[in-house]
Amino acid sequence: MSNKIKNIVLWIFNIAGIFFLLWMSIRSILLKRELDNNLESTNAVVTRFYSIKQSDYFKYVFYVDTIQYEGSGRHSLYRDIIFRVGDSIEIVYSSVNPSNNRPKRQYRKHCIIP
Repeated sequence: MSNKIKNIVLWIFNIAGIFFLLWMSIRSILLKRELDNNLESTNAVVTRFYSIKQSDYFKYVFYVDTIQYEGSGRHSLYRDIIFRVGDSIEIVYSSVNPSNNRPKRQYRKHCIIP
């Protein structure tokens, strides 16, 4: 390939990467705003623990109107509390989109809620 074609391909990949990062940032802001504006809370049951690159996480399930939803959180935010699979934790979720949910401790880290 000629240098001109290589440069065009490189520009296309760079622009695609920039748009991807922009979309991820905007999506994160929109999900946070949706959660802030439609906040509900409930209890969820811890289903399992797992690690990714030396960070510990846990998964949980909860129900809204008999529909099961899943979520996950960082275990490091719970270092002062020992919990196991089957234990209950408090989570927050968006009433218009329960798939948008977080453990209450993780949500409280970013904003103040009672």
